[in-house]
Amino acid sequence: NLVNGVIWPHLDVEAGWYRFRALNASNNRPYLLKILDEDGKELSSEAFRLIGTDSGLLPKPDPVTDGVPLTPGERADLLVNFAALRGRRLRLVNALP
Repeated sequence: NLVNGVIWPHLDVEAGWYRFRALNASNNRPYLLKILDEDGKELSSEAFRLIGTDSGLLPKPDPVTDGVPLTPGERADLLVNFAALRGRRLRLVNALP
């Protein structure tokens, strides 16, 4: 996978909330973005929120309970709270085949 020009990138973070913008720049591949811990369990909805889409910011943060779907050309603004995840390794994955 290529992210910002880097193959299999990683990011070290501090405890707290981080904002990410995801863009599906493929021409025909949909994605279902999920954040998994080392055991393959999904990040809880308290720590993973959708705050915006192509239409702009949402009226309030929406807890992510089953991943974030992204069709080609679509964007999503996400908040992730790493405060309770100190020392853990997480992966952002596409849950679609």
